[in-house]
Amino acid sequence: MNPGTVPRQNLKGETESFDSSITNLLEEIELSIKWDRPSILLAVYHSEVIGRQAQSALEKQIFSLRYKVTHIKVDKENFDLAWFLSQFDQHEQVVFFVSGLRWGGGRSRTNAYQALNLRRELFVSQKIRMVIWLNPGEAVNLPIHAPDFWAFRHRVVEFTDKSSHPINESQKGYTNPITRHDLLSWRDWQINETADRINEKIKLRESLLAGMPVSDSSLFMRTELMYTLAFLYWNKGRFDKAENYLEQALVLTRFPDGISMKSKLQVATGILYHDQGDLEKAIQRYKKALETNRDYSHGWNNLGRAYLDSGHREEALEAYNRSVKLDPRNANAWNNLGNYYRLNGEFQKGVDAYKKASRFESLLDIPLINIASAYLDLGQPDKAIRALKKANRSDPSNVVTLMKLGNIYHGMNRFKDARTAYSNANKEDPSYFPAYIGLIACDIAIKKPRSAKKHISQALPFLANQNELLQAEFETQRGDDEKAGKLLKRALQKNLTTIQEVDRNPFLYSLREHDLSST
Repeated sequence: MNPGTVPRQNLKGETESFDSSITNLLEEIELSIKWDRPSILLAVYHSEVIGRQAQSALEKQIFSLRYKVTHIKVDKENFDLAWFLSQFDQHEQVVFFVSGLRWGGGRSRTNAYQALNLRRELFVSQKIRMVIWLNPGEAVNLPIHAPDFWAFRHRVVEFTDKSSHPINESQKGYTNPITRHDLLSWRDWQINETADRINEKIKLRESLLAGMPVSDSSLFMRTELMYTLAFLYWNKGRFDKAENYLEQALVLTRFPDGISMKSKLQVATGILYHDQGDLEKAIQRYKKALETNRDYSHGWNNLGRAYLDSGHREEALEAYNRSVKLDPRNANAWNNLGNYYRLNGEFQKGVDAYKKASRFESLLDIPLINIASAYLDLGQPDKAIRALKKANRSDPSNVVTLMKLGNIYHGMNRFKDARTAYSNANKEDPSYFPAYIGLIACDIAIKKPRSAKKHISQALPFLANQNELLQAEFETQRGDDEKAGKLLKRALQKNLTTIQEVDRNPFLYSLREHDLSST
């Protein structure tokens, strides 16, 4: 494939099929694993729909090899892919999906391409396995702006409109429901941080930090490591350690382009306060970040979220609008704008905002969950079901999606379908308590007392660790309304639910006439 040429064709002159393109990519990845070598693959797609289909299909195949896929999105502040991926510990167990080279910033938006060209050998020495997903414009620009990197590629495939799988009606819905899900913008890289690996990640980065010389030449690297460490400790709930690293990093932001990093650090500190319920301090930090950089879209998004959480809706709307105006691709901000509209009773506007969030971050589940919730608000459960099924196809192991799907079926008296969804959630995670409540409710509805008794017995070992609301739901299904009523009052006092939500909760049906007046 010469610079600027698309597409790849077979000997008969026909465009390579979707399935054969997936197979070709997978074969290259399998060989790289077998021979313990890097794999630099390029996949050109001609529409966002086809790109998403191809990524989903390849990701499922990679999972079958027992390898993890991590999605990386490039932006103008984080464009140096080689450095970033080389810092990712245990990357030999990961295949990176990279997209968005055009958003790397710089003159003519070429920073990401130039970084690939300059650091190309790092991909090889670190044995990085990655698929770079390119739209036609990026496919033309890559060999022009990164000719040396282009020579390092192992394979190029193409997904055209004619090569894609057809989309049936059940795939046209959006995805996932019932409560409002807000997003704070912490990191600009969309990566999958897993709890079981956090300690190893912290250990590696603290070791790197300790070994770095304390000099001006290492300011950027030390600051970036502290920022990442703060994020990891935040994931663990160690807000004290996270704040300590952020404050240390703020002292170091005197290197060129330090203003941008300073804004990110201020926003991250605001998130720590936000998560601990100190909205006033969070707002102050977000505002301080925006004083440093008025064009920081993530800062405006988080400020809007803090305003909304503190009841200042007009200010929240203004901040969200500012955020999406500065960065029309900010999925978090579009998601939160959708939440604003839903709270304001403007459900269709909410759906439209969630759709934009999903379009700009197709692999982020939360906007899809909110889309389904908005369809329920509009009284369209069938669309919500289609949405949740789509989410389940994307991530079959997500027990929350399965639970929400079961809840919708339960509310429609489709108890067998509900039971299947709850059962699948239970199989994915036998300790996931809400699935037992759903299963017991369905067993009772379809008159399977033995099965109900079995599920009650299986749930009991997990009961003590649940909050009052879940315990109330469980006791209701067991028939102990008196105990359930006491638990529900405590749940209301702790703001775990509301009277309105109790009225809609299918697992608390028998308590709707219960005396809750003391709350």
